[in-house]
Amino acid sequence: MTQRACRLVGLLLVLLLGMAQISGVAAPCLASQAGAGLPPPPDRALEAIPYLQPGTSGPASPGAAADTAQLPASKLAFQSLRDGNWEIYVADADGSNPRRVTNREASDTQPRFNRGCTRIVFANNASGNYEIATINPDGTDLRRLTMNAASDTQPAWSPDGTRIAFQSTRDGQSEIYVMLADGSNLTRLTAHDAYDGYPTWSPEGTRLAFSSNRSGSYAIWAMDADGSNPVQLSNQPNSVYPAWSPDGSRLAYSADEDGDGFLELWVMNADGSGQQMRHDPGSSMDAWVRSWSPDGRWVAFTRVHLINYQGAWYWDEAVMLAHDALWNSYTLELGIGGRDWHPDWQPLDALPPVVALDALPAYSRAWRVLLSWSARDEGVGSSGVTCFDLQAQTDGGTWADLLVRAPATAHYYTGVEGQQVKFRIRASDAVHNVGEWTPDAAASGTRLFSFYLSGRAQDVRGFSRPGTDITIQPAPVTQTPVDARGAFEARLARPEATQVLARAPGYASPPAPIGSVIHDTEAAICLPPLDDVVSNGGFEAGGGSLAGWQIGGTIPPRATTSARHTGQAAALLGPQAGPRLSPGEPMVGELGEYDLLASPDGTIHALGAGLVAGTSDWAVHYTYRPPGGSWATPLALGNDGYYSEGRTPVLAQSRDGSLHAAWVGEAGVYYQQTREDGTWTNHELIGPGGKAPALAADSYGGLHLVYAGHIEHSKFLFEAHRAPGGSWSEPAPLGQGGSLRLDAGRGGTVHLIWEQREKDYPHKAYYRQWTPEKQWSPVEPMGDCYPGGIDSLVEGPDGQVHAVWSYSDGTQYAVRSLDGAWSTPQSLEGVGSCVNLATDSTGMLYLVYHGYHEGMAGTFFMFKRPGQPWSEPESIFMDPGILPSAIAVDPADNPHVVYQTIEGDRYCSAQPAPEDASSTLSQSITIPSTQHRPTLSFFYELRGVLPGHEGGLRVVVDDGISSTAVLTATGSTGWTHAWAALDAWAGQTVTVTLAADSRAGEPYARLALDEVVVGSWMTPIPVEVIPGHVPAGVTAAITVSGQNFAPGAAIWLGGAPLAGTTWVADDTLTATVPAAQAAGRQPLWVVNPGGARGPAIWLRVGEVVFLPLVRR
Repeated sequence: MTQRACRLVGLLLVLLLGMAQISGVAAPCLASQAGAGLPPPPDRALEAIPYLQPGTSGPASPGAAADTAQLPASKLAFQSLRDGNWEIYVADADGSNPRRVTNREASDTQPRFNRGCTRIVFANNASGNYEIATINPDGTDLRRLTMNAASDTQPAWSPDGTRIAFQSTRDGQSEIYVMLADGSNLTRLTAHDAYDGYPTWSPEGTRLAFSSNRSGSYAIWAMDADGSNPVQLSNQPNSVYPAWSPDGSRLAYSADEDGDGFLELWVMNADGSGQQMRHDPGSSMDAWVRSWSPDGRWVAFTRVHLINYQGAWYWDEAVMLAHDALWNSYTLELGIGGRDWHPDWQPLDALPPVVALDALPAYSRAWRVLLSWSARDEGVGSSGVTCFDLQAQTDGGTWADLLVRAPATAHYYTGVEGQQVKFRIRASDAVHNVGEWTPDAAASGTRLFSFYLSGRAQDVRGFSRPGTDITIQPAPVTQTPVDARGAFEARLARPEATQVLARAPGYASPPAPIGSVIHDTEAAICLPPLDDVVSNGGFEAGGGSLAGWQIGGTIPPRATTSARHTGQAAALLGPQAGPRLSPGEPMVGELGEYDLLASPDGTIHALGAGLVAGTSDWAVHYTYRPPGGSWATPLALGNDGYYSEGRTPVLAQSRDGSLHAAWVGEAGVYYQQTREDGTWTNHELIGPGGKAPALAADSYGGLHLVYAGHIEHSKFLFEAHRAPGGSWSEPAPLGQGGSLRLDAGRGGTVHLIWEQREKDYPHKAYYRQWTPEKQWSPVEPMGDCYPGGIDSLVEGPDGQVHAVWSYSDGTQYAVRSLDGAWSTPQSLEGVGSCVNLATDSTGMLYLVYHGYHEGMAGTFFMFKRPGQPWSEPESIFMDPGILPSAIAVDPADNPHVVYQTIEGDRYCSAQPAPEDASSTLSQSITIPSTQHRPTLSFFYELRGVLPGHEGGLRVVVDDGISSTAVLTATGSTGWTHAWAALDAWAGQTVTVTLAADSRAGEPYARLALDEVVVGSWMTPIPVEVIPGHVPAGVTAAITVSGQNFAPGAAIWLGGAPLAGTTWVADDTLTATVPAAQAAGRQPLWVVNPGGARGPAIWLRVGEVVFLPLVRR
């Protein structure tokens, strides 16, 4: 017999053997034309197409072998004809290490793993027709689940492994059924005249996708798990073999869009949108979709090569492949065999991750609720936690999504003040096991508030007044009662106009309004005397006036409603206009671009870059100016090939007083700091490359350095930080970005703004902050900007952040409120480049810049009071060139400016008084002889005068014979209480003068006054009770010593007055403790006539009982 004849006989034997092994399985007959001269395409009933030994036609080459490092911990189940009969096999995720599961004469087909790969469901024809069975992966424990005369095929596990969906012809046509995993509780889901088959479950188990021709052509449909609400999803002809992605967002399927009779691989969204052909296997080949990889990246399918031989269709090669659904550009081969079908891919990991939210405080800021959590993924084949779903519930309402499948391990939540909000979370792992929501009963919750309002109730001499009744309107979220120190605290619901009403026996009530609370506020409550003799001491008359006062001095005072302590108005003494700058004076040396810093003692520090004397080399120089002194000779710090791009060095001061400098040199970004003796350390390299460094010292003493650099050809921001006393961290990328600014805020925060290129133009300005939790907050967009146009950033005393940056219509200014919202950017007309921003302790903003005003170019200065518009520009130096400048504000709220001119560097500061000046308010009062310990009390706010310098607050009492200064103060301060004893003038008529004094050559003193009173000091102050311990059950004499006991004062013990209190002197009282006094540690008060009560001391009644020590 010839070799040709031998091959033909062998081929016929293979065909006969293959067809003898095939048994018909109901499936759709896909009616497409395969091409001219060919019969209709084959019936895709999975085992209905006969196998033809390879060699008659040459199939395409397989894909690349699978890279096991890319695949999750999982396994494959598939059917194979490799041993001459359809059997079930299992293999590792890449198709390696195949193991045969079944070994019977019957055909075992269509296997699917359950989740966790502990059980396989499949179809077999051992009884003559196909039935559903399950088996262990090692071939043991075979269980038949169905038994009837019809074919039951295409089984699919529900995600939780409790149910099995399949298709069956038991009712005369192919319909979809579902049963429990043991074969019980059979339920028919579809009942349509058309074909319904190939069921597949959605990952959460609530939906089924299937193939049906009920609309005339085979399409992918979806329905609820009970068979209701069927809806068509795909539009391509002959859509079959649906497979749901592990995250439930997509469906893969096979379809013949081009009508060539062969199936391509398609993917669409779960709602039917976004239908895309993702892989065309080639001529005469089908792509039979079967499953997804557990991580959702790969679609596993069988590529079947079909040939027409002697008028009939055969398959001669089947390769299991995985298509990269993420990049749509790569296909992996799963195994090596050419006779393997239907790779079902399931994870070993069947357990979802466990996650727990960290406990929240009972109360949280509405715009800053930090949600953090921890999670773990355990069990066989654990794939690792990948993402989280987070929800919030407000005031017991419905749950709303905050994060959906987010990889974050923390989240900042912003809510509405006053709401009670709860949170719950669930975690997913790499193979899309989704955990349960944390139980509602265990949900972490918090009540939201806006700001703290804290305060202290005191009397006219500053002594605490416990027992004061404080009422806050509108009602706060929480409020503590006034404690023994007179202190109270409230959490306010919203940032709004707030009133604090204070009442106590023996005192009048102070003015109630404290204005709109837009930041944490401390309210000092001074209870005025009932017998106050000052007229209009709160300056409230007529809606705000100086009525009743005599105006004096060289600078007339005025009333104001913008700067007040309480009520609606206050008095301002000193210059009423905004700050003016002095004429410029030459600096020592020429350093070009500067960074300025003001120390708490008023010293101004400057860091600049200039030429080293006698050379052409650039170097960083430091100089300083003490208060009232002159600039020191510049000291060269580092010289490392300093270059001009991004050349401005930066300066910061930590809370221990150390100075810190950073700049860019030839090798990268450098850093230096001062030692305890004021000398500078050697410089150190922080990171290579870079430009535009920014440096900030947070309120905890930590340092933060951010600069711009490159990764390949893209601009990135790099950040390094250093804990107090520690070392610098390695610079780490923060994300793409260019020019930037940095500023330290309260509570350990650090603010960062930068510009980032989106495409071409415009660039965008962005913001984020380093939080007290030591992490960077999410990115916040601010607006459009020019490349390199980020100019300045500063936090005000109220915590609001102010920023300026350049764009096409000039400089943009915006403010970020405490709730995290940025204002609409405001265009600053005429403000050009080199813009620098600073703020003082009152919240006034100062701006220096190069720009134009009234057609003239130069360096200008502006200021802006809180809630008011910007001032008109003040010229500092007129020059058409663009010359840089810098500004700092000292603790006395005086601005200091360094700027560059064509003639050299110059310095100016707040314009000093040319001669001694004063601004006074006086009032003639009669102090009744009946006043008890008459006292002058008031609140003041002093600006412009540094500690130890002449000038400031002065209070004088003039009795017509002599004038006596009873109080003076220097140094800048916020609202402060002050008092002076007027006992020496009891029964007299005197003139009380309050003055703001300015000295020649010094900055002007600016003084605000409010709540000026003269009246009795009625608070008794007990200090000691003797004895401090009296026996119980017997009467006992006690003596209380202290101060300010008025005749008729009473001793109260344990909430009741003691009978027989005797006034001995204003510092001594005696009384008798009755025998019936309750035992224990009892609070003791002294109450003056009229009800004024001071702080408590303690008396112990009865013996101290010590319990015996029992050893266990």
